[in-house]
Amino acid sequence: MTLYKIPTDPKETNYQFSIVLGGVVFFFDIMYNVRNSRYSLSILDSDKNHIVSGIPILTNIPLTETFKYLDIPEGRLLPISVDNENAELNELGDKVELYYDD
Repeated sequence: MTLYKIPTDPKETNYQFSIVLGGVVFFFDIMYNVRNSRYSLSILDSDKNHIVSGIPILTNIPLTETFKYLDIPEGRLLPISVDNENAELNELGDKVELYYDD
């Protein structure tokens, strides 16, 4: 088991980036919902087709466990917080970090 830190930017609230996980290119779409005070994650394939959308980023809860039947990264995506609180605006990548466990 190796933990890899996923690069997130606390200065951005809605952004997309590519990442290679398990030798496969994915796009991650991070969005902040002001009404819910919560970040969410959408995972897209290398052609930017949505695989799964709007997964709430909740601290210490694996994000993709219920979606293993889809063509998503095989490992676990886990948000880890320094104080066990969920990320609020501009805290994802600062107070809360996203990790991939292969």
